[in-house]
Amino acid sequence: MASSIDTDLLVLLFGLVLLLSTSKADTSQEECNTLHSTVTFSSPKTIELEDGRRRRIFCTGEVTVKKCEGFCTSRVSPSVVQYPGFKKNCTCCKETRLRNRVVLLTNCFEGDQALPDESASLFIREPDDCACSSCEI
Repeated sequence: MASSIDTDLLVLLFGLVLLLSTSKADTSQEECNTLHSTVTFSSPKTIELEDGRRRRIFCTGEVTVKKCEGFCTSRVSPSVVQYPGFKKNCTCCKETRLRNRVVLLTNCFEGDQALPDESASLFIREPDDCACSSCEI
């Protein structure tokens, strides 16, 4: 038979776990932004010569793209319901919407020879908006 002290301690621990697991995380410090970043892209391109032969060239270019950056609230709290005794609530700064975009790469080369009259188009997807969202892999 459990003593009165053991019962009181168990009730106190259960109350503490319940309080910790139901408390809300402070999200006032979250900061997740859509920022601009310069990235160098490169892409191969096949061009056709006047005599019908084909050759492969490479085009590069620096492109300004959007990215998500910031910090979000995550926490681990005790839980008597979830195995292994902790409830995990993790959020990450990530895209909430992507947009399709075509970028033009204007620095084209064949070996060491620059080809100023050539360019290549490249299809990319970039964040259109960012927010703190559940971290799911």
